[in-house]
Amino acid sequence: MKAVRNIFFIFFILIIAGCGTVIPKKKKTTPISKTNQAPTEPKFVKKTDTKREVLPDGTVVVTEMTIYEDADGKAVTSVNRHQDYDGESGINVPDTPPTTPTSTTPGMPSTRFETVSRVPSSTLPKPKGDAAPTITTRSIDTAQDAKFMSQRAREMVKEINLLRTNPRAYVQEVQAYRERIKNTEYSDLNYAKEQLRATDDLIRELQIMSPMASLQPRLTLHKTAQKHGVEILANDAPTHVGLDGSYPWDRITRDDPTLEDGNENLVGGPSDIKELLMLLLVDAGVPGYGHRRALLNPTWKYVACYEIGTVANTPNYWIQCFAK
Repeated sequence: MKAVRNIFFIFFILIIAGCGTVIPKKKKTTPISKTNQAPTEPKFVKKTDTKREVLPDGTVVVTEMTIYEDADGKAVTSVNRHQDYDGESGINVPDTPPTTPTSTTPGMPSTRFETVSRVPSSTLPKPKGDAAPTITTRSIDTAQDAKFMSQRAREMVKEINLLRTNPRAYVQEVQAYRERIKNTEYSDLNYAKEQLRATDDLIRELQIMSPMASLQPRLTLHKTAQKHGVEILANDAPTHVGLDGSYPWDRITRDDPTLEDGNENLVGGPSDIKELLMLLLVDAGVPGYGHRRALLNPTWKYVACYEIGTVANTPNYWIQCFAK
């Protein structure tokens, strides 16, 4: 009996000691988007240079040199040379003229990647459904009357909608981009191979992707993009985190409480709208293809684009905002 009392007494003491134990509070975590991963780092293009040369036979040769910065901060140089058309205005010129083999730049290994095999079309997944959607200019040019955006910003919205409303047809644009990569000399062979790998992944994805609705411009979303763009320009530092510690979805839902969620992309370098979009869409070297995911999120309803300017010596910096 005494042993039973002793056991009961020890048990009682343990209960009392347990009540005095301080339970550590759960560490507060940074709020994240409800439906999207955190935004990835912006695409860095440090320098671009284009030279045009007219040969004796009248052929115009364009040489483009671009210096990128990879995820490790290493500079990667690409050189692309192709023929251009120098005719009268109003004549339709192919967007992707035939490329010619480039000569090796001194000190730079030739990386034309003929040994990197292209993914055979027979290995690509079959598209969902046979009938392609009916796309009209009006259905994709949703920002035509959105005068609060610049003309170039409205063109970017149109290109985004062209991609989203008919992703399978946009494969042609990606394939043309892939051919340009093959005819480009890179100082880093691994970087170039990653470009090709990411492009092939994108082709597979677009081949089986169902059409999405066009995104609509929204004034409150544009104001959010513009405010953050001005902040980036003032601090000369491209970042998704605001000076107040806010993330894209924080700013978007704070400025318009009727919105549930949102995200953003940052990109800079080329002046051409389609080329900028292709950088984000291919998203080479970015784990999880975060920029691509933002562009192809089927739940988005609204979009706003704002051209920031030159940031950290990179020209043509843009911010894209998406929301639902």
